[in-house]
Amino acid sequence: MHKVKRNKAPQTLIKKQKNTIIKEYNKDDWKLTNKERIDLLDSLCNMYSGCCAYCEASLNITSSAYIDHFRPRSLFPELTFEYNNLNYSCQICNRNKSDLWDEDYFNPSEENPEKHIVFRGLLACKLDDRGQKMIDLLKINETKRLKLKEKTYEGMLYSIINAKSIINLVDKNIKSTVEMAKIKVNETIKFYNSLTKEGSDYCTMIRHNFKNQIQQLEKELGLLEKY
Repeated sequence: MHKVKRNKAPQTLIKKQKNTIIKEYNKDDWKLTNKERIDLLDSLCNMYSGCCAYCEASLNITSSAYIDHFRPRSLFPELTFEYNNLNYSCQICNRNKSDLWDEDYFNPSEENPEKHIVFRGLLACKLDDRGQKMIDLLKINETKRLKLKEKTYEGMLYSIINAKSIINLVDKNIKSTVEMAKIKVNETIKFYNSLTKEGSDYCTMIRHNFKNQIQQLEKELGLLEKY
């Protein structure tokens, strides 16, 4: 998870909120027309760049995206159509959250999750008790969920290891070895940038694990440029 800036609510939701007064929670209260649902999912998708607000897996708006109520509507019916309470979620995170609630839970559009959770390898690790509560709530470290991250993580790891190996073969008196190393390091940095941009699967996990190594490769590149 990482902090995002909340965008504007779609006009169809604003209109829905104004026209709906929920006195007592009922399943029938949560009804959206097809257009209202599409407009809402589109806005949430744009805000989270197509990734789940919680686990950061990329989603398909037509099949696997869910509208998540950060504060469950069973407990906070007045927030059913409150845009600030709505997030873009995958099916697994939406199911795990269910109607559970604790005041220590944090919304990625309101607080910076990275003050509470850090990724070490594939694992989400707590920085404080609030971080642990979110990890437990979402079940982010379940084995089946860790396996979904392996390919992305291992791809970045392999690229860095390969770049370092080629740097170790550099002979500054042999121009071809220098050029080969420069090309590989540049490719690795670009690969890292592509994996850590908004909308990339598990971008926070990649950044937490490899930021320092990429910074070191950037220094190495600077030295290679002098040869």
